Amino acid sequence: AEEVMPAIDRKKNIRVRDRATMTNLILGLNGYTVASNAVSRALNGPDVVAVPLNYPHTIHVGTVTRRNTSLSRPGKTFMEALRRRVKPFCA
Repeated sequence: AEEVMPAIDRKKNIRVRDRATMTNLILGLNGYTVASNAVSRALNGPDVVAVPLNYPHTIHVGTVTRRNTSLSRPGKTFMEALRRRVKPFCA
């Protein structure tokens, strides 16, 4: 779950489970989401942009893996790319 901030009362909250629906709602309703995922211009187009939060608390992002197993080569490559991508944002 990407509950990085406490629930904030708004006039309307819409919860979705897939990225395509979320993107369509953001565009159609001039909405927003708070998430730790990267925004891809190739997937979302130029109208969905990432804006850094001015949030005073530390946000912990992690991964879940099966016990006693190793990541595949593509999995390791992905994790290395992810670490490089988020490193500039780490304190």
